[in-house]
Amino acid sequence: MEGIVSRVYYEGADGFVIARLSMGNNRSCTILGDLLYGLEKGDTIKISEYRIENHKDYGEQVRVLSWSKAVPTTRQGVIEFFRSGLVKGVGDKRAHLIVNTLGEDALKRIKDEGPDVLKIIPGIGERLSQNIYDSVMEYQQLQGIVQDLSSFGMTFKMAMKAYKHFGPGVVDVVRLNPYKLIELNMVSFARADAIARNIGIKPCSHFRIKAAIDHVFAREAQKSGHCYLLLDELIHVVQDLLGEPEVDGDHIGEIVESLISGGDLKLEGLCLYGKSFYYAEKELAVALREIKGTQKDLAVVLGALMSCADRIGVKLSPEQQRAVEMAFGHGVFVLTGGPGTGKTQTVKAIIETAKVLGLERILLSAPTGRAAKVLSAVTGHEAQTLHRLLEMQPGGQPAYNASNPLRCDLLVVDEASMVDVFLARDLFVALPETAHVVLVGDRDQLPPVGPGNVLKDILAAGVPQVNLTRIYRQSESSAIVLNAHRVNGGVMPVLKGASDFFFIEKVEPAGVVDVIARSYRRLLEKGYSVQDIQVLSPMRKGETGVENLNRVLQAVYNPAAPSKGELVCGKTVFRVGDKVMQVKNDYSKQVFNGEVGIIERVGLIPVEDEDGEVLERDGLVVRFGDREVAYVRDELENLVLAYAVTVHKSQGCEYPVVILALTTQHYVMLARNLVYTAISRAKEMMVLVGTRKALAIGVKNDRVLARNTGLAGRLEGAFDEVYRDAAVF
Repeated sequence: MEGIVSRVYYEGADGFVIARLSMGNNRSCTILGDLLYGLEKGDTIKISEYRIENHKDYGEQVRVLSWSKAVPTTRQGVIEFFRSGLVKGVGDKRAHLIVNTLGEDALKRIKDEGPDVLKIIPGIGERLSQNIYDSVMEYQQLQGIVQDLSSFGMTFKMAMKAYKHFGPGVVDVVRLNPYKLIELNMVSFARADAIARNIGIKPCSHFRIKAAIDHVFAREAQKSGHCYLLLDELIHVVQDLLGEPEVDGDHIGEIVESLISGGDLKLEGLCLYGKSFYYAEKELAVALREIKGTQKDLAVVLGALMSCADRIGVKLSPEQQRAVEMAFGHGVFVLTGGPGTGKTQTVKAIIETAKVLGLERILLSAPTGRAAKVLSAVTGHEAQTLHRLLEMQPGGQPAYNASNPLRCDLLVVDEASMVDVFLARDLFVALPETAHVVLVGDRDQLPPVGPGNVLKDILAAGVPQVNLTRIYRQSESSAIVLNAHRVNGGVMPVLKGASDFFFIEKVEPAGVVDVIARSYRRLLEKGYSVQDIQVLSPMRKGETGVENLNRVLQAVYNPAAPSKGELVCGKTVFRVGDKVMQVKNDYSKQVFNGEVGIIERVGLIPVEDEDGEVLERDGLVVRFGDREVAYVRDELENLVLAYAVTVHKSQGCEYPVVILALTTQHYVMLARNLVYTAISRAKEMMVLVGTRKALAIGVKNDRVLARNTGLAGRLEGAFDEVYRDAAVF
């Protein structure tokens, strides 16, 4: 089947395309499949393998399985080819310049006449002309590679990413060991396993079993926060995952032994660690033990505190004063407490006391940008995220480390319950042993999204600590604070009669979504901004999950309009004015997981390529605080709409208004620490929409899934030796 694309209906970021193909003699059909990114109206394509499908709404369609695209010959087709990003060193302006100079047969001329033909074009010299020529020739080769990879069951986007990662020999790499595709962080074990079956990899292959072991470690770290797995448990889980009679436990055990011998896995007793988890935990424990601070006499600390207390207008309770004293009695100190218990006031007193004591290099930090901003506002001192404090470099390595430590006398880390084992390791390794470290957090909040449970483990190891219990923040009539503490104590919140805490009961999911949308609109009308209001849900999927809520709330706050630029990425439409969240650390852009911004503009974005050339690509610009960050189309997978986020993603942030969806659809996620965390995010108003039953299930369920971590054991005895004045505390 051969024809000309007469219309492109849909083009997803994953390479999936729906289009209309005209074949002459008034014949046409709808085609769909993983087609070449950048397919344009006027392109000629040849389909060599397909199947006919009947859609209940759209009728007969052609599912494309194998195809090729002719080199574009129309003026617009050639321009689109050059500006698509496939040709190195060429953006929108240069694409037009090349076609204006060389004509519609520019591609043929470059191929036939070589790179020199490009030198007549202003701004294109020796190096760039060679780059463009190489890209055009590579494209010819790339089409064949994509076809080979698609025959294995790979989408176009997978094939392109694999090609960029492994190079021209990618087909041989995949044919030998398709599980290497998992390195791309976009191919799951299940997808790689399906590709392996297509190729004919044996079920008991060493490659397959090793990939399954790696997958189980990664899944359990992400899903349950585990740093290690029990040996017998791992073997059983891997056996169940593979589901092949010929892959027995003994065979899996043999491969585990070989991985231990090779250093890929570490065995301690019955605890089996992935190498990176093992060293992160071990290095963190060593670093924690080495931090001693500078010994301060208790009388000197009290004198310093008294000298600054009146000046900063803070009257401390006995437990708050004790916390200030203990902050300078050991290298590492933990301050915990629920919402409104005076943690911020205590931190402010610690900072001012440190100044009087002559500690000049004071650093304040938090895991998220919003938490750092709040910490800075309430203390009057600059605070930054941990990633920026450590100056994380492209590739994920911090600029500050054991060889290049931070210049620091006192470090305060707020929202410390969010810090996972890898980030904690990077932080403590980079601290001098003379530093004083104050970790501030809430022991009853959700554990970190990443692996480990650092704050809990440090507390369990007996670090000097003070837990604030008296409520100070807001008046005692604040139902937000009181209900947060009621939930934390296993008691149902008071749902009536409050001016800042509202419960709207809706049983049906559609009703919950409708109330949330109407409440959101009403709050906007009352003067709250999109940044002031945060909708939360326990889950991403489902009618009351964040993905659907984002679509609904986008229509409420930022509907489509002719004046607004927008860009489609898969199922998501990004528009100017949308609230978005980064969901993956991007060290090159210095934007990190959880950061929230607003889309400033959509269209052609100037970006610098690896050779320093400034080109224009389809994309958008997001403002994160005082920074503008550009994204091209294939980077949009790292952004999501953020009108609604999961409760886990809201950790470390406070918002003037929180709207929480809570229904029995969320049953598997309903737990006391989740409800408590959600309520404690609100400062001025809390709106809970859902059912009493779901709320009661959450409040009653205090079972916290234990995480497999060894940090507490590695720290045993680390905090037994305290300074001589500690007994006074």
